[in-house]
Amino acid sequence: METLNGQDLINSLKVYLPTDKKTKTKVRGFWKGGQGLCYDYIRKVRVKKEDLRYLKKHYKQECLFYTRRGRAYTWYNPNKVEELHNYRYFTYNRQTRGLKGFLKNLLANFGGFTIYIREGNYLAEVWL
Repeated sequence: METLNGQDLINSLKVYLPTDKKTKTKVRGFWKGGQGLCYDYIRKVRVKKEDLRYLKKHYKQECLFYTRRGRAYTWYNPNKVEELHNYRYFTYNRQTRGLKGFLKNLLANFGGFTIYIREGNYLAEVWL
């Protein structure tokens, strides 16, 4: 993969990639998988569309999640891409008990979400 220049940056995809579980990040992805609950510590990286196949293989992912121009996509392969048009945000105060129930409820209702750990709260992003 090469570094993106100005024009490529405009057309780039913001891919959510897993990091080593030892490298804890303030962004995590949760979803229902074939084995039950799955989660990754994630980081956002800007890439070209042609890099998706390499990234999927390199990170040993069933699919990749990325955003571009106000929409989200779940990319399995060039012939199977799910497009998501809408998103919602939910916040949860870090001083409040019951976070586990809150997360289980999001998972049950939406099947997956991205959570951002912020100073005073958690921000959950759900794409529909």
